[in-house]
Amino acid sequence: MVNISDFIRLEMSKKDVELALSKAIQNDNVGIDNLRQRFKMVRLDCKIRGYLGEISLRNWFSKYGITFNQIDFFDDDLNMDIDMVYNKNGKSYNFEVKTSLIPDSYKDKSGIVQKADIKIIKRTSSIETVSGDIHIQIYFDFLRKVRDSELKSLNQNETDINKIYKNMKLDDYINNTYFVAWIDKPTLINYINSQYIKTWTFPYAKKDFWKCPLCSIAKKPIEIIDYINNLK
Repeated sequence: MVNISDFIRLEMSKKDVELALSKAIQNDNVGIDNLRQRFKMVRLDCKIRGYLGEISLRNWFSKYGITFNQIDFFDDDLNMDIDMVYNKNGKSYNFEVKTSLIPDSYKDKSGIVQKADIKIIKRTSSIETVSGDIHIQIYFDFLRKVRDSELKSLNQNETDINKIYKNMKLDDYINNTYFVAWIDKPTLINYINSQYIKTWTFPYAKKDFWKCPLCSIAKKPIEIIDYINNLK
């Protein structure tokens, strides 16, 4: 079981946030289609969070001598989730990272512990074929609807990068980004196969997810270091 005290605040600098903004602007048109139009600043914020998740997580792992050989982003409704590849002893391990804002119904970080799962999208019919060897969940300490509403109220046509940074209040991410939980594939498979109800649905995203509740099966962030160090 994961508690709030187990959450690890991921450190980042203003330079890191500026880099994430720059990358998001450069790739603003990537992954957009005519069926999924969003307010520009909401879309940009999703991409910024993806880059911040990558940067801050790599910073944290590097403290323990763990580095990644490849970083890819995949677009699940423009949420900019992350696929990080770790090589050890000739083997490659895929880390899938989900970055999320707090659902408003959760109210705060305590709601994450009580109600949240690691968001593992059900892309296949069998849990045995789930992608990713390790799944990591990052949360930004902001309510989703409140954050989106603030972003929608901004000038969507602003092009000055300094004004965008200020107007989006991106400095706020520096102290409000948390590694909250993780799960390895073998543990996930054993858990899912023991459950009668194996999935849950997030209506907003119109997707099914494999169950992986923080209040029971998910693992404490710091425990991932020993797990990685003991990979054969």
